[in-house]
Amino acid sequence: MATPQFLTFPSNLAPVVPTFAGNGSKLEHPDLQVVFWGPYWPGSGQLTVGGLMQAVSSMVTGPYLEGMKQYGYVGPVNLRQPIVNTGSPNIAYPAPGPNVSQVNAALGATYGLVDSLRQNDAMGDVTSNHDLLVLVFLDPSIPFPQTFNAAGASSGTVFGEHSKYEVSRILAPAIRFAYGWVCTQPGVGLSAFDQATWTFSHEMVEAISNPFVGSGWVQTSPASAANSGEIGDVCNNTACVVDSIVVQPYWGIQEAACILPTEGRIIWIDQTQSKHVPHDSPTQSALVDMGPLCGKGNFDYVERTWDNAVTVTVSHPGYQVPIFSWFINGKPLPAGNSTMLLPATWEAATRTIDFSLLSDSIKETADSRLAGLAGSGHQLVLNPGSPLANAALRVQDHAVFAAPATAGGAPATADPLHANTATLRISVFSSVVSIECGPGQGNVSFEVECQAVENWDGNAGTTVTTKQTNRASVDMTNQEIIWGSAYQQAAKNCYENTHKVAGGGGFPAIPHNPGDPEQGIVINQVDKMKEVQQVETLKEVNQVHQLQEVQQINQLGHSVQNKKLP
Repeated sequence: MATPQFLTFPSNLAPVVPTFAGNGSKLEHPDLQVVFWGPYWPGSGQLTVGGLMQAVSSMVTGPYLEGMKQYGYVGPVNLRQPIVNTGSPNIAYPAPGPNVSQVNAALGATYGLVDSLRQNDAMGDVTSNHDLLVLVFLDPSIPFPQTFNAAGASSGTVFGEHSKYEVSRILAPAIRFAYGWVCTQPGVGLSAFDQATWTFSHEMVEAISNPFVGSGWVQTSPASAANSGEIGDVCNNTACVVDSIVVQPYWGIQEAACILPTEGRIIWIDQTQSKHVPHDSPTQSALVDMGPLCGKGNFDYVERTWDNAVTVTVSHPGYQVPIFSWFINGKPLPAGNSTMLLPATWEAATRTIDFSLLSDSIKETADSRLAGLAGSGHQLVLNPGSPLANAALRVQDHAVFAAPATAGGAPATADPLHANTATLRISVFSSVVSIECGPGQGNVSFEVECQAVENWDGNAGTTVTTKQTNRASVDMTNQEIIWGSAYQQAAKNCYENTHKVAGGGGFPAIPHNPGDPEQGIVINQVDKMKEVQQVETLKEVNQVHQLQEVQQINQLGHSVQNKKLP
């Protein structure tokens, strides 16, 4: 078992802090015998022998008794098979009156039952078993006994009680063990089952720490009232849940507070997309500016918006009866259905793509030397080492384009034709939140936060709480531009061509299959462009030669003018 978490609570004497002293008696290894007494048993519905035994098993095998080690408990508890006695308890309470207590009637009748079980060996040999603890669940027909004050008015209701069973023997140690009874009627705000487990936990921890009444751990200050003064009595104003069972905290002398050893608690958030339905606009066209080398062109596209839904679920191991609080970007969400406006962004159809492979000087040279080739229907490929190396241009359907420098092109910008907010439709149901957005909404990102706490947490003076928090980021792509096949093919071809030309070889990230028709076309185009480049180079050489000849003639004329006859 993992190290338990100790929750602390104020006692019902707060702000006074009670003190306790031990007198030696305790049950180190309790031998627990549970008895069901009455014709109701084995019971029906939730209140059954099987259900209560499962609850008792959970108490003694889980973390609940870990705090009892400060009182000498070692453990584990030996939980015996239950005994079911269907005989009528026949508990007769005295009539209400001044200073009357009905508690003794319930305790006396239970003592008689336990004595009968011992004498009939129903519990085996218990003559020297001082670790034995017998706790009896009474028939639900038995009401809670009450105590009455001097005026005859009710002064208290008792849900259970424990004491010691003791039989003296001549020339042998006395038979001595602890026993007690637990009523199984519904309590105030608790079902019969929950009331029974709450009372059982109270009597069990008191019997372990003070099995023979007065010889174990008892309250020394302030002075306790009659029939109280044990580690459960000062904490009987709180009901909690451990391993799905309602139990009562008990006093911890080390913590100087009521304690509840319980499972550690954690939470985490998972998100799944539960709806993703596209809605496309009619086909439209938009201008795409691909930079100074490739110019601008119009391409078909559709604007796609999504009807999205995200389901956010919190997992909460260790929690018993948690209450969840949900937030989006720090704003609390009400239970049920609600809406929320968040900032939204849109991907714009008109975009500018930077051809960042080229330096500014090369771009300027390209603008001046290649402007005349636009619309020629050819692709120009320049030799490595020329000022236009790594540049590619293609004219198709009178639209000039180039490959994006990065996948997807430049980041989308906000679209002034769309709303700058999106509406979230939110449904909160305990541990699950559904968030819907779209169609016709922009893209949103937000943070979902969940806080969990046990429903009995938050009592005044609590020093350790069960509150846990977890967060998750949610990105909802509700809108995007879907470009047509002409744009997709154009961008692909230009991207490939750009890197095929660079250094005369292919781009490693783009494999080229031998015999690919498109690659063959490109190679032919490359050859043609080499011829064009050679012609351009030859023209430049001729221009240089002509310039040199002009310079020589000028120099010769200058020389003749300087030679004058004497």
